[in-house]
Amino acid sequence: MKLLFLIISALFILSCDEDNPLAPEVRGCTDETACNYDPLANIDNSSCEYLDNCGTCDNDSTNDCIPDCTGVWGGSAVEDN
Repeated sequence: MKLLFLIISALFILSCDEDNPLAPEVRGCTDETACNYDPLANIDNSSCEYLDNCGTCDNDSTNDCIPDCTGVWGGSAVEDN
């Protein structure tokens, strides 16, 4: 019984080590600079998303804001002739 406990304890410790090949694979964003970084992920799955100039966290360029005529990103200033 003591030997079984030692084996189970060793396997648990090894499974918690991210450098261990026996550790479970956790897929996600592994780039710490991304807004959806997953600290538990140990395999990058290309899902990282980054903040655009208007603070939107995604990879969809169709919803990116643009600067207005005064240079404010997402602003509403228009040039009045």
